[in-house]
Amino acid sequence: MDGSRVTVTGGLIIDKQSFTASGRFTVSAANLTTGITTFSRNYTISNLPVSGLTSTIFRTELLLDVAVLPYHLSVDLNEQTDGGIGSTRVELTRELDIDRNGVVNIVDLVRVAISFSSTVGSPNYDPRADVNGDGVINIIDLSRVAFYFTTPAFS
Repeated sequence: MDGSRVTVTGGLIIDKQSFTASGRFTVSAANLTTGITTFSRNYTISNLPVSGLTSTIFRTELLLDVAVLPYHLSVDLNEQTDGGIGSTRVELTRELDIDRNGVVNIVDLVRVAISFSSTVGSPNYDPRADVNGDGVINIIDLSRVAFYFTTPAFS
């Protein structure tokens, strides 16, 4: 996305008794054209809140900042365990914590809403609100930010 190839390694361990998760991730980005590393960072996560959906299903989300140009990217992680078997959904978007305050909140949603229906070149187009980077700010961008509402963003 935006000229970068992003690699993520690591994982979380979910503690079902304390409803928290801890772990470590390594995120790196390289320029698609040159292959030169443009970003690399280790993230240590501790005491991340976990939701107990049922007595055997637990879930948590987190965002990892990828500080590349022209816009920061976000590794969006959704971790779930079901009966002891874990799965992780990983997506790459532009930074969902648009105001970069450490959590996706109403300010981030408003930033997308203000630019809603705009396209590249229009006066109110904000490339940071175009979280999927397709050149138009629409319901896809708004729903992506809304899905991660209240999710912690690590930078």
